Amino acid sequence: MRFRVTCVTSGETGTLLSEATVRVQNWLNASLGDGNFGEGVDQFTIVAISVDDDTESNIRWSNAHNKAGKYKNSFTGESVRFISFAVLLPPSLVTSKAPTALLSYFCSAIMERLKSGPKRVPKGFGYARCAAAVSKALEVYVERVD
Repeated sequence: MRFRVTCVTSGETGTLLSEATVRVQNWLNASLGDGNFGEGVDQFTIVAISVDDDTESNIRWSNAHNKAGKYKNSFTGESVRFISFAVLLPPSLVTSKAPTALLSYFCSAIMERLKSGPKRVPKGFGYARCAAAVSKALEVYVERVD
């Protein structure tokens, strides 16, 4: 399975989030890319939504990214089955954090979002096992405050 992490942003949040999304994507692909989580999903997508501090506005932007479906890869022509999740991040919090703290915050937000699960799980896909593996892999980036 392939992991894809991207963002939908406004203003300067895109520049700040791009480093975190690339790092998380590379880490998930390196640590879990050859994991077997069943059938029905070729790509697990996480989309950071940081458009507005108004939660309702971010939710409107996130609706298109909370789904399962198929798309045609424009380079290979292959059909790709995916499951996609939106993670809401208020721009004011994104811009107020140092890069390491932002990465930690983003990973914590992903882990929290994965707990609620998707509306629909593709047949044959082991969502609970995949979500647990992703959360465990992201723990390395989450700062612990004791």
